Amino acid sequence: MKKPEMKHNAFTIESAYAAIDLHLLKLPERLQRDRDDLRQDILLSVMERAVEYDPSLSSWATFQDRLIQAYLENYLLSRRWNKNRLPESIEEIEEYEPHRIPKTNDVHSWEFDQCEQAVFSNEIQKVIDTMPQHLRNCAEYLKHYSPAETADMMNIPPNVLQRDIRKIRRIFEKANIFPNQF
Repeated sequence: MKKPEMKHNAFTIESAYAAIDLHLLKLPERLQRDRDDLRQDILLSVMERAVEYDPSLSSWATFQDRLIQAYLENYLLSRRWNKNRLPESIEEIEEYEPHRIPKTNDVHSWEFDQCEQAVFSNEIQKVIDTMPQHLRNCAEYLKHYSPAETADMMNIPPNVLQRDIRKIRRIFEKANIFPNQF
């Protein structure tokens, strides 16, 4: 007997899980134990947001990819946020892990609230400050300019800049910070 498929535009459970699994492979090793729970939560989020899909704005794959990426960024940010903050009440101390609804659950909005943005920017700057001078300069330019503009301003070939960007990404990955501009 053939298994029934649930479809919404180009949505299938199998394609959603495949896309989710690709993103989950990028998670740090210490978070892999949460993989099954994350798969289910992300799938639910994708299914809930599927009604917002507009084929005139993007392909289903792009829309789904952005939903998954936004969910994981919110998840990582909330883990960092909850790890570094003090409980607000006795009830919260008694809970295993406080539930926090992400403020940036809109796939079209990559904005954090001001406090989250300040914390995240500070974490990024701390990592940049540990880099060798050349990579630090490169990272500072990339915070504000495109790679092509950065290569021009630093007077280096684009392929050299791409090599430096890969080094910068590895440094951020080791620090478990994933900024969009690198």
